[in-house]
Amino acid sequence: GNKHNNAAGCFRPFNSNTKIELYSAWDEKNKQNYKISGVRVNEENGMAGIFAHTPVAITIQNLDIENGSFTSKSDKAGGLIAYGENTVTFNSVNFTGDLTVKGQNIAGGFVAQSKESLNITKSSIKNASIHSDTDKAGGLAGFTDNDVAISEMDIAGTLTVEAKNIAGGFVAQPTEALTVTNSRINDASIRSLDDKAGGLVGYTQNDVTISETDIKGKLTV
Repeated sequence: GNKHNNAAGCFRPFNSNTKIELYSAWDEKNKQNYKISGVRVNEENGMAGIFAHTPVAITIQNLDIENGSFTSKSDKAGGLIAYGENTVTFNSVNFTGDLTVKGQNIAGGFVAQSKESLNITKSSIKNASIHSDTDKAGGLAGFTDNDVAISEMDIAGTLTVEAKNIAGGFVAQPTEALTVTNSRINDASIRSLDDKAGGLVGYTQNDVTISETDIKGKLTV
């Protein structure tokens, strides 16, 4: 069996304590992004994501994930990274089927919490459901401690974000500057049970710059 599967047959997240410089999944033979299908993470007592924790800078690029499900019953959950402790960069990363992320606390489509700068470019989500039981949830990121730059991001189908606390279509709560360019959401339902919710950002007290970005279909907040 796969050493990254648990007893229930679910994928066990990588939890790296070594230097990660680049994860590039380009399929040179077929000249296309590498594809992962049907990945399922279900953590009872830990963070959920392809990577649970990245302590050093990481770049993930040229990757398609079809029909991913990431659940943590005790902690953070992200479609790719639960907790990024250093700079995180996503380039040409696409969720091509249905993405489901459920966190006991912070949840995000790409990353639940990013401590240093977060960069997302030329990436997409087809359909996504992002849910936090007790805290924040964002279509791309739940909580960011440093600058965020998002460009050419496309949520093409339906996005549903639900949180106990703050909810945002792209980022629930950015605490430093956020820049969004040339991006779009199609249909979105953004809901907070007890606090703030926003189509792109749930709540911030810092600079936000948004250009050439829109919500094309129906928005419910």
